[in-house]
Amino acid sequence: MTMFIAGGCWDRREPESLVFPSILGIDVAEDELFEVIALIPNPSARAGGAAGITGGGAFAVPFWVNSGRGHTPFEALKQLALTTSRQINLSHVDVILISENLARRGIGPVLELYLRSPDIRLIAEVAVVEGDLRNLLESEIPLEPTPALGLLAMLEFTRQERSQIPRGDFLEKAKLMTFPGIDPVFVRFTVLKATATETFTDSGSAQGQSQSQVPKPVVKIHGAAAFDDDRMVGWFEDRESVGVNWLLGGISRTIVSVDSPRGGVITLELKQSGVKVTPVVSGNSISMEVKVGALARVQDAAAHGHSEHIVFDSEDPELVKSVTDRVAQAVRNDIELALKKARELEVDPFGFGNTIYRKKPQFWNEVVQGRWIEMFKTVEVNLEIEVFLRRPGLVMSSITPR
Repeated sequence: MTMFIAGGCWDRREPESLVFPSILGIDVAEDELFEVIALIPNPSARAGGAAGITGGGAFAVPFWVNSGRGHTPFEALKQLALTTSRQINLSHVDVILISENLARRGIGPVLELYLRSPDIRLIAEVAVVEGDLRNLLESEIPLEPTPALGLLAMLEFTRQERSQIPRGDFLEKAKLMTFPGIDPVFVRFTVLKATATETFTDSGSAQGQSQSQVPKPVVKIHGAAAFDDDRMVGWFEDRESVGVNWLLGGISRTIVSVDSPRGGVITLELKQSGVKVTPVVSGNSISMEVKVGALARVQDAAAHGHSEHIVFDSEDPELVKSVTDRVAQAVRNDIELALKKARELEVDPFGFGNTIYRKKPQFWNEVVQGRWIEMFKTVEVNLEIEVFLRRPGLVMSSITPR
C-alpha cells in the first residue's frame, strides 16, 4: 500500500510541458492528405504585444500557426509534434474550421476525430471557410488579440444582432446528422481578398507625424453552408440563411427595412416570438402549416429627400397595420427564398421531415420513409406570419420640421 501512495502522480503532465491550440483548421492538401492547421497561443508572450507582430524585439509574437499532414486528421495532428517543443493538448480548442474543399468531399473523418477525442470540447464552434484557410489563421482580427477570440466574438455578436447564422456547436451538428428528416447547416466564413492592413498617419502626436498599421477586416460571416448528411452541397446566402433561422425559431434579433405608405423607408428591429410547424395529412399527401410570430420595434424612418409627410406615426392604426403587413411580407419573402434554395440543393434544414417523423410516425413509416427529399421538393408549405408592433422607439411619430 505504501508503494502506491508514494508513487505520486505517475501519469501527470505538467502545464509547462503542454501547449493548447485555440483553433484547429482542417483541409485537404494537393497530395490528397489531410492537413491540420493549428493556431497556438504563445504562453511566453509579454502582455501588451501587438497581435501577430513582433515590435522591434520588444514583444513576443502572441500566437503562431503550425501545420501537419497525414492520411487521417489524427495522424496529421500528431505530425505537429515534429515541429513543436511541447505536447499538444486539444482541451482549449474553441473553434474548428473546415475548408470548403474538405466540406464538399465529406467531413466524416473530422467527425471521427471530434467524437473520439477525450480532449476536444463538445461545445466547440464549427464553421466552413470559403477561401484560404491558412491565410485566415495567420491574419489579425481587428479589436481582438488573437484570431480565436476574434472569431468567437464575431459568432456571438452576429447571432445576437443579425441572426444570420445557425445556432449550435459541433456536437449538435453531429447529432442532427443521425436524425431522420433534417439536415444540418454550418456557419460560413468568407475570407476577404482585401489587404490586411492600411497605413494611418497621425499628425497630432507629440513627436510630429507618425504612421501606424491599422488592420482591416479579413473575414466576414456570410450566410451558411448546407449539408446533406456529412457532405456540403451548397451555400445559403444572407437572406436565405435568415429564412432558415425563422423556421428553426433561431431569430433573436434582425432588421427589416420596408417602404412607408407615406413615403420614405422605415427600418424595424424584429425579435421572434415563436414558430409552430404542424404537418397535415390528407390521404397519401402531406402539407406543412407554419405559423411565425415576431415583435417589431421602429428604429429609424427616413424620407426620400424633403417630404411634408410624416414617415411613421404609431398613433395611426391604418399606418401601423400597413407597415406590419409589409414587414410580414418581407419575412415571408426570406422564408420563401430559403425554401426555394433548400429544394434546389435537395436538403431539409428546417426539419420538416423530422417533424413528420415525430408527430405522424405511422405516416412516416408507410409513406415518407426513404423518399422524403423527393416529397419535400413539392410539399405545400402554408405560411402564416404575424408581426406585432410593440415599441415605436422613444418617440411616437417622426419629426416634421417647420
